[in-house]
Amino acid sequence: LLPQGLVPLGLVSLRDELRPEARETIEHFAELGIELKIISGDNPHTVAALSRQVGLAGDAQLVSGLDLDGLDDDQLGELAGEVTIFGRITPQQKEVLVRLFREQGYYVAMIGDGVNDVLSLKQAQVGVAMQSGSQATRGVADIVLLGDSFAALPRAFREGQRIVKGMEDVVRLLLTRTFYVLLLIVATQLVGVPFPVTPKHNSILALLTVCIPILAIAAWARPGTPPRSVVRSMSHFVFPAAFTVSVVALAVYLSYLGMSGDVDVARTALTTATVLCGLVLIPCVEPPTEWWVGGDVLSGDPRPTLLALGMLVLFGVILAVPPLRGFFELVPLRGLDYLLIGGVVLAWALILRVIWRT
Repeated sequence: LLPQGLVPLGLVSLRDELRPEARETIEHFAELGIELKIISGDNPHTVAALSRQVGLAGDAQLVSGLDLDGLDDDQLGELAGEVTIFGRITPQQKEVLVRLFREQGYYVAMIGDGVNDVLSLKQAQVGVAMQSGSQATRGVADIVLLGDSFAALPRAFREGQRIVKGMEDVVRLLLTRTFYVLLLIVATQLVGVPFPVTPKHNSILALLTVCIPILAIAAWARPGTPPRSVVRSMSHFVFPAAFTVSVVALAVYLSYLGMSGDVDVARTALTTATVLCGLVLIPCVEPPTEWWVGGDVLSGDPRPTLLALGMLVLFGVILAVPPLRGFFELVPLRGLDYLLIGGVVLAWALILRVIWRT
Protein backbone atom coordinates (compact mmCIF):
# COMPACT_ATOMS: atom_id res chain seq x y z
CA LEU A 1 0.00 0.00 0.00
CA LEU A 2 1.14 3.54 -0.73
CA PRO A 3 1.69 5.96 2.13
CA GLN A 4 -1.31 8.21 2.84
CA GLY A 5 -1.54 11.22 0.58
CA LEU A 6 0.40 9.76 -2.34
CA VAL A 7 -1.31 9.17 -5.66
CA PRO A 8 0.14 6.61 -8.16
CA LEU A 9 0.88 8.19 -11.51
CA GLY A 10 2.25 5.17 -13.33
CA LEU A 11 3.74 1.68 -13.07
CA VAL A 12 7.24 0.73 -14.15
CA SER A 13 7.95 -2.92 -14.97
CA LEU A 14 11.48 -4.24 -15.54
CA ARG A 15 12.07 -7.47 -17.42
CA ASP A 16 14.76 -9.20 -19.47
CA GLU A 17 14.23 -8.89 -23.20
CA LEU A 18 14.51 -12.17 -25.06
CA ARG A 19 16.12 -12.38 -28.45
CA PRO A 20 13.52 -12.56 -31.23
CA GLU A 21 14.98 -15.81 -32.62
CA ALA A 22 15.15 -17.55 -29.22
CA ARG A 23 11.88 -19.51 -29.40
CA GLU A 24 12.47 -20.63 -33.00
CA THR A 25 16.03 -21.72 -32.12
CA ILE A 26 14.80 -23.77 -29.17
CA GLU A 27 12.23 -25.47 -31.40
CA HIS A 28 14.91 -26.35 -33.96
CA PHE A 29 17.07 -27.86 -31.22
CA ALA A 30 14.14 -30.08 -30.18
CA GLU A 31 13.62 -31.20 -33.79
CA LEU A 32 17.30 -32.24 -33.96
CA GLY A 33 16.99 -34.31 -30.79
CA ILE A 34 19.28 -31.98 -28.82
CA GLU A 35 18.49 -31.92 -25.11
CA LEU A 36 18.80 -28.51 -23.48
CA LYS A 37 20.07 -27.71 -19.99
CA ILE A 38 20.09 -24.15 -18.64
CA ILE A 39 22.94 -23.48 -16.20
CA SER A 40 22.95 -19.97 -14.78
CA GLY A 41 24.26 -17.97 -11.87
CA ASP A 42 20.87 -16.24 -11.48
CA ASN A 43 18.01 -17.27 -9.24
CA PRO A 44 16.55 -20.57 -10.55
CA HIS A 45 12.97 -19.25 -10.42
CA THR A 46 13.94 -16.24 -12.52
CA VAL A 47 15.65 -18.50 -15.03
CA ALA A 48 12.61 -20.81 -15.10
CA ALA A 49 10.28 -17.88 -15.82
CA LEU A 50 12.45 -16.83 -18.76
CA SER A 51 12.71 -20.39 -20.06
CA ARG A 52 8.93 -20.71 -20.19
CA GLN A 53 8.80 -17.65 -22.44
CA VAL A 54 10.94 -19.40 -25.05
CA GLY A 55 8.84 -22.56 -25.03
CA LEU A 56 10.63 -24.86 -22.60
CA ALA A 57 8.31 -27.15 -20.66
CA GLY A 58 6.62 -25.34 -17.81
CA ASP A 59 7.03 -28.35 -15.56
CA ALA A 60 10.81 -28.54 -16.09
CA GLN A 61 12.63 -29.39 -12.87
CA LEU A 62 14.92 -26.78 -11.36
CA VAL A 63 17.52 -26.79 -8.65
CA SER A 64 19.74 -24.27 -6.91
CA GLY A 65 23.49 -24.59 -6.71
CA LEU A 66 23.19 -24.26 -2.95
CA ASP A 67 21.41 -27.64 -2.91
CA LEU A 68 24.25 -29.27 -4.84
CA ASP A 69 26.89 -28.64 -2.21
CA GLY A 70 27.78 -31.81 -0.37
CA LEU A 71 26.59 -34.19 -3.13
CA ASP A 72 29.07 -36.72 -4.49
CA ASP A 73 29.53 -37.32 -8.22
CA ASP A 74 27.06 -40.23 -8.32
CA GLN A 75 24.30 -38.25 -6.63
CA LEU A 76 25.08 -35.16 -8.68
CA GLY A 77 25.12 -37.18 -11.91
CA GLU A 78 21.71 -38.69 -11.16
CA LEU A 79 20.28 -35.26 -10.32
CA ALA A 80 21.85 -33.68 -13.40
CA GLY A 81 20.09 -36.16 -15.66
CA GLU A 82 16.67 -35.27 -14.20
CA VAL A 83 16.95 -31.50 -13.83
CA THR A 84 16.66 -29.04 -16.72
CA ILE A 85 17.26 -25.67 -15.03
CA PHE A 86 20.19 -24.97 -12.71
CA GLY A 87 20.36 -21.63 -10.86
CA ARG A 88 22.85 -20.05 -8.48
CA ILE A 89 25.57 -22.21 -10.04
CA THR A 90 29.23 -21.38 -9.45
CA PRO A 91 31.85 -21.65 -12.25
CA GLN A 92 33.26 -24.78 -10.60
CA GLN A 93 29.81 -26.37 -10.47
CA LYS A 94 29.29 -25.58 -14.16
CA GLU A 95 32.51 -27.39 -14.98
CA VAL A 96 31.49 -30.42 -12.89
CA LEU A 97 28.06 -30.60 -14.52
CA VAL A 98 29.52 -30.51 -18.04
CA ARG A 99 32.02 -33.23 -17.09
CA LEU A 100 29.23 -35.42 -15.68
CA PHE A 101 27.16 -34.98 -18.85
CA ARG A 102 30.14 -36.16 -20.89
CA GLU A 103 30.72 -39.14 -18.60
CA GLN A 104 27.07 -40.12 -19.08
CA GLY A 105 27.74 -40.47 -22.82
CA TYR A 106 26.40 -37.15 -24.06
CA TYR A 107 28.19 -35.04 -26.65
CA VAL A 108 28.13 -31.66 -24.92
CA ALA A 109 28.06 -28.18 -26.43
CA MET A 110 28.32 -25.32 -23.93
CA ILE A 111 27.28 -21.73 -24.66
CA GLY A 112 28.66 -18.89 -22.53
CA ASP A 113 29.79 -15.29 -22.62
CA GLY A 114 31.50 -14.49 -19.33
CA VAL A 115 34.75 -15.30 -17.60
CA ASN A 116 32.81 -17.58 -15.25
CA ASP A 117 32.01 -19.82 -18.25
CA VAL A 118 35.62 -20.45 -19.27
CA LEU A 119 36.05 -23.64 -17.21
CA SER A 120 32.86 -25.25 -18.52
CA LEU A 121 33.58 -24.19 -22.12
CA LYS A 122 36.96 -25.93 -21.94
CA GLN A 123 35.33 -29.04 -20.45
CA ALA A 124 32.70 -29.31 -23.23
CA GLN A 125 33.36 -31.02 -26.56
CA VAL A 126 32.15 -27.87 -28.34
CA GLY A 127 32.51 -24.46 -26.73
CA VAL A 128 30.33 -21.65 -28.11
CA ALA A 129 30.97 -18.01 -27.15
CA MET A 130 29.24 -14.72 -27.90
CA GLN A 131 31.00 -12.08 -29.95
CA SER A 132 30.22 -9.58 -27.20
CA GLY A 133 31.57 -11.94 -24.54
CA SER A 134 34.84 -11.63 -22.72
CA GLN A 135 38.15 -12.08 -24.52
CA ALA A 136 38.94 -15.12 -22.35
CA THR A 137 35.67 -16.79 -23.34
CA ARG A 138 36.22 -16.18 -27.05
CA GLY A 139 39.77 -17.46 -26.69
CA VAL A 140 38.77 -20.92 -25.43
CA ALA A 141 35.63 -21.33 -27.56
CA ASP A 142 35.45 -23.45 -30.72
CA ILE A 143 32.68 -21.28 -32.21
CA VAL A 144 32.07 -17.54 -31.80
CA LEU A 145 28.57 -16.30 -32.64
CA LEU A 146 28.86 -13.14 -34.74
CA GLY A 147 26.24 -10.61 -33.76
CA ASP A 148 25.47 -12.79 -30.70
CA SER A 149 22.85 -14.59 -32.81
CA PHE A 150 21.83 -18.12 -31.86
CA ALA A 151 20.01 -18.57 -35.17
CA ALA A 152 23.05 -20.11 -36.86
CA LEU A 153 23.46 -22.89 -34.30
CA PRO A 154 20.62 -25.20 -35.41
CA ARG A 155 21.87 -25.10 -39.01
CA ALA A 156 25.43 -25.75 -37.85
CA PHE A 157 24.38 -28.66 -35.65
CA ARG A 158 22.14 -30.08 -38.38
CA GLU A 159 25.03 -30.04 -40.86
CA GLY A 160 27.30 -31.59 -38.24
CA GLN A 161 24.81 -34.40 -37.62
CA ARG A 162 24.52 -34.98 -41.37
CA ILE A 163 28.30 -35.23 -41.75
CA VAL A 164 28.67 -37.57 -38.77
CA LYS A 165 25.82 -39.79 -39.97
CA GLY A 166 27.33 -40.04 -43.44
CA MET A 167 30.78 -40.82 -42.02
CA GLU A 168 29.34 -43.58 -39.83
CA ASP A 169 27.79 -45.35 -42.81
CA VAL A 170 30.90 -44.92 -44.93
CA VAL A 171 33.21 -46.25 -42.20
CA ARG A 172 30.93 -49.23 -41.59
CA LEU A 173 31.22 -50.34 -45.22
CA LEU A 174 34.95 -49.66 -45.41
CA LEU A 175 35.82 -51.48 -42.18
CA THR A 176 33.58 -54.44 -42.98
CA ARG A 177 35.19 -54.96 -46.37
CA THR A 178 38.70 -54.50 -44.93
CA PHE A 179 38.15 -57.02 -42.15
CA TYR A 180 36.49 -59.76 -44.19
CA VAL A 181 39.14 -59.56 -46.93
CA LEU A 182 41.84 -59.74 -44.25
CA LEU A 183 40.17 -62.69 -42.51
CA LEU A 184 39.72 -64.48 -45.82
CA ILE A 185 43.36 -64.05 -46.79
CA VAL A 186 44.57 -65.25 -43.39
CA ALA A 187 42.21 -68.24 -43.43
CA THR A 188 43.25 -69.42 -46.90
CA GLN A 189 46.92 -69.19 -45.97
CA LEU A 190 46.30 -71.22 -42.83
CA VAL A 191 44.46 -73.85 -44.86
CA GLY A 192 47.25 -73.87 -47.43
CA VAL A 193 45.28 -73.17 -50.62
CA PRO A 194 46.11 -70.70 -53.43
CA PHE A 195 45.66 -66.98 -52.78
CA PRO A 196 41.90 -66.28 -52.99
CA VAL A 197 41.83 -62.94 -54.86
CA THR A 198 43.83 -61.12 -57.49
CA PRO A 199 44.22 -57.34 -57.64
CA LYS A 200 41.60 -57.16 -60.39
CA HIS A 201 39.13 -59.23 -58.37
CA ASN A 202 39.73 -56.92 -55.45
CA SER A 203 39.25 -53.86 -57.66
CA ILE A 204 35.81 -54.94 -58.87
CA LEU A 205 34.82 -55.79 -55.31
CA ALA A 206 35.95 -52.36 -54.10
CA LEU A 207 34.37 -50.52 -57.04
CA LEU A 208 30.90 -52.05 -56.71
CA THR A 209 30.58 -52.46 -52.95
CA VAL A 210 32.60 -49.56 -51.54
CA CYS A 211 33.84 -46.84 -53.92
CA ILE A 212 30.65 -45.89 -55.76
CA PRO A 213 28.28 -46.62 -52.83
CA ILE A 214 30.15 -44.54 -50.25
CA LEU A 215 30.27 -41.53 -52.56
CA ALA A 216 26.50 -41.71 -52.98
CA ILE A 217 25.81 -42.44 -49.30
CA ALA A 218 27.95 -39.47 -48.24
CA ALA A 219 26.07 -37.19 -50.66
CA TRP A 220 22.67 -38.51 -49.50
CA ALA A 221 23.45 -38.39 -45.78
CA ARG A 222 20.76 -36.85 -43.61
CA PRO A 223 20.97 -35.49 -40.07
CA GLY A 224 20.19 -37.82 -37.20
CA THR A 225 20.93 -38.20 -33.52
CA PRO A 226 24.42 -39.72 -33.23
CA PRO A 227 24.87 -42.81 -31.04
CA ARG A 228 26.13 -42.45 -27.48
CA SER A 229 29.10 -44.67 -28.31
CA VAL A 230 30.42 -44.59 -31.87
CA VAL A 231 32.79 -47.50 -31.18
CA ARG A 232 29.99 -49.69 -29.87
CA SER A 233 27.73 -48.77 -32.77
CA MET A 234 30.48 -49.55 -35.30
CA SER A 235 31.39 -52.84 -33.60
CA HIS A 236 27.76 -53.93 -33.58
CA PHE A 237 27.66 -53.66 -37.37
CA VAL A 238 31.21 -54.41 -38.52
CA PHE A 239 32.34 -57.48 -36.59
CA PRO A 240 29.31 -59.77 -37.17
CA ALA A 241 29.16 -58.74 -40.84
CA ALA A 242 32.89 -59.15 -41.49
CA PHE A 243 33.17 -62.49 -39.71
CA THR A 244 30.12 -64.06 -41.38
CA VAL A 245 31.09 -62.78 -44.84
CA SER A 246 34.57 -64.28 -44.45
CA VAL A 247 33.06 -67.62 -43.40
CA VAL A 248 30.69 -67.67 -46.39
CA ALA A 249 33.42 -66.58 -48.82
CA LEU A 250 35.86 -69.20 -47.54
CA ALA A 251 33.22 -71.94 -47.78
CA VAL A 252 32.38 -70.97 -51.38
CA TYR A 253 36.04 -70.75 -52.35
CA LEU A 254 37.01 -74.12 -50.86
CA SER A 255 33.91 -75.82 -52.26
CA TYR A 256 34.52 -74.72 -55.84
CA LEU A 257 38.23 -75.31 -55.56
CA GLY A 258 37.56 -78.86 -54.41
CA MET A 259 34.86 -79.61 -56.97
CA SER A 260 36.50 -78.07 -60.04
CA GLY A 261 40.17 -78.11 -59.15
CA ASP A 262 40.40 -74.85 -61.11
CA VAL A 263 41.56 -71.87 -59.08
CA ASP A 264 40.12 -69.40 -61.63
CA VAL A 265 36.65 -70.91 -61.21
CA ALA A 266 37.02 -70.82 -57.42
CA ARG A 267 38.15 -67.20 -57.49
CA THR A 268 35.23 -66.22 -59.73
CA ALA A 269 32.79 -67.94 -57.39
CA LEU A 270 34.43 -66.21 -54.43
CA THR A 271 34.28 -62.80 -56.12
CA THR A 272 30.62 -63.33 -57.01
CA ALA A 273 29.76 -64.25 -53.42
CA THR A 274 31.64 -61.32 -51.85
CA VAL A 275 30.18 -58.84 -54.33
CA LEU A 276 26.66 -60.05 -53.53
CA CYS A 277 27.34 -59.88 -49.78
CA GLY A 278 28.78 -56.39 -50.14
CA LEU A 279 25.73 -55.23 -52.08
CA VAL A 280 23.41 -56.62 -49.40
CA LEU A 281 25.28 -54.59 -46.77
CA ILE A 282 24.47 -51.30 -48.56
CA PRO A 283 20.76 -51.23 -47.63
CA CYS A 284 21.73 -52.56 -44.19
CA VAL A 285 23.60 -49.34 -43.37
CA GLU A 286 20.59 -47.29 -44.54
CA PRO A 287 17.57 -49.58 -43.93
CA PRO A 288 14.71 -48.53 -46.23
CA THR A 289 12.13 -50.65 -44.35
CA GLU A 290 11.78 -52.39 -41.00
CA TRP A 291 12.82 -55.70 -42.58
CA TRP A 292 16.35 -54.40 -43.11
CA VAL A 293 16.73 -53.00 -39.59
CA GLY A 294 19.34 -54.81 -37.54
CA GLY A 295 22.75 -53.34 -38.11
CA ASP A 296 21.46 -49.76 -38.06
CA VAL A 297 18.29 -47.82 -37.29
CA LEU A 298 15.54 -47.28 -39.86
CA SER A 299 16.30 -44.47 -42.32
CA GLY A 300 13.42 -44.93 -44.76
CA ASP A 301 15.63 -43.80 -47.65
CA PRO A 302 15.24 -46.14 -50.67
CA ARG A 303 18.08 -44.61 -52.68
CA PRO A 304 20.94 -46.74 -51.26
CA THR A 305 18.89 -49.88 -51.96
CA LEU A 306 18.23 -48.77 -55.52
CA LEU A 307 21.95 -48.04 -55.87
CA ALA A 308 22.76 -51.58 -54.71
CA LEU A 309 20.40 -52.95 -57.35
CA GLY A 310 22.13 -50.79 -59.94
CA MET A 311 25.53 -52.16 -58.88
CA LEU A 312 24.09 -55.69 -59.17
CA VAL A 313 23.01 -54.97 -62.74
CA LEU A 314 26.47 -53.57 -63.50
CA PHE A 315 28.09 -56.72 -62.10
CA GLY A 316 25.77 -58.78 -64.29
CA VAL A 317 26.88 -56.80 -67.34
CA ILE A 318 30.55 -57.41 -66.47
CA LEU A 319 29.90 -61.14 -66.21
CA ALA A 320 27.92 -61.22 -69.45
CA VAL A 321 30.30 -59.21 -71.65
CA PRO A 322 33.40 -61.30 -72.48
CA PRO A 323 35.87 -58.38 -72.81
CA LEU A 324 34.83 -56.98 -69.44
CA ARG A 325 34.82 -60.41 -67.86
CA GLY A 326 38.28 -61.10 -69.23
CA PHE A 327 39.62 -57.74 -68.09
CA PHE A 328 38.64 -58.53 -64.49
CA GLU A 329 40.02 -62.09 -64.81
CA LEU A 330 36.64 -63.75 -64.29
CA VAL A 331 35.53 -66.97 -65.95
CA PRO A 332 31.95 -67.92 -66.89
CA LEU A 333 30.05 -70.10 -64.42
CA ARG A 334 26.96 -72.19 -65.02
CA GLY A 335 23.56 -70.62 -64.35
CA LEU A 336 23.05 -73.17 -61.59
CA ASP A 337 26.25 -71.94 -59.92
CA TYR A 338 25.00 -68.36 -59.82
CA LEU A 339 21.67 -69.53 -58.34
CA LEU A 340 23.50 -71.62 -55.76
CA ILE A 341 25.77 -68.74 -54.74
CA GLY A 342 22.76 -66.40 -54.59
CA GLY A 343 20.96 -68.85 -52.31
CA VAL A 344 23.97 -69.05 -50.00
CA VAL A 345 24.13 -65.24 -49.82
CA LEU A 346 20.40 -65.06 -49.07
CA ALA A 347 20.80 -67.54 -46.21
CA TRP A 348 23.79 -65.54 -44.94
CA ALA A 349 21.74 -62.31 -44.99
CA LEU A 350 18.95 -63.89 -42.92
CA ILE A 351 21.42 -65.29 -40.39
CA LEU A 352 23.26 -61.97 -40.13
CA ARG A 353 20.00 -60.14 -39.49
CA VAL A 354 19.21 -62.54 -36.64
CA ILE A 355 22.69 -62.01 -35.16
CA TRP A 356 22.31 -58.23 -35.32
CA ARG A 357 18.87 -58.28 -33.74
CA THR A 358 19.86 -60.59 -30.91
